[in-house]
Amino acid sequence: MQYRSALHLVSDIAKKTGISCALIGGFAVNYYGFSRQTADLDFLITEEDFRKISALLQEAGYKKDFSQEVFVRLKGNKLYLMDIDFMFVDKETLDKIIDGGKEIAIAKNKFIIPSLYNLIALKLHSLKYNFKLRQAKDLPDIVSLIKINKLDAKNKRFRALCLKYANEEIYRKILEFM
Repeated sequence: MQYRSALHLVSDIAKKTGISCALIGGFAVNYYGFSRQTADLDFLITEEDFRKISALLQEAGYKKDFSQEVFVRLKGNKLYLMDIDFMFVDKETLDKIIDGGKEIAIAKNKFIIPSLYNLIALKLHSLKYNFKLRQAKDLPDIVSLIKINKLDAKNKRFRALCLKYANEEIYRKILEFM
């Protein structure tokens, strides 16, 4: 079956299979007011749920391009199929993010995005473990999300978030841009 976009495809597959996932990355960042281009879709999902849908994604024209223990990148073989990245988390973490998230509509499809603090926590975690690779994208996202949403980066709550999901050095780097 042909879909108008990868968003329509993932939405349809999620409804048909009953899997849970959260839309993260550029689309979630855009929702919180920082408009930036994105060339792919990013989802948070359990590995078990990903296995449930991987054959359906393959049937629709996707193939595995890259994978690690906690991450898979799929490439589409059709122009309308944006690349999709799936980041694996345990069910408890995914449920927490979904329960605290927001339902939004994109292209007439409903998706859950993380709360602003959970989205920043995901980006902090990514920075902590892939700083050289992720600093050009995630650091500006975090700084812009703080400024646009008028968060106080110097308060105890935000500092605690940084120390929990990143470290003191990354927290200081964020403060340098404030």
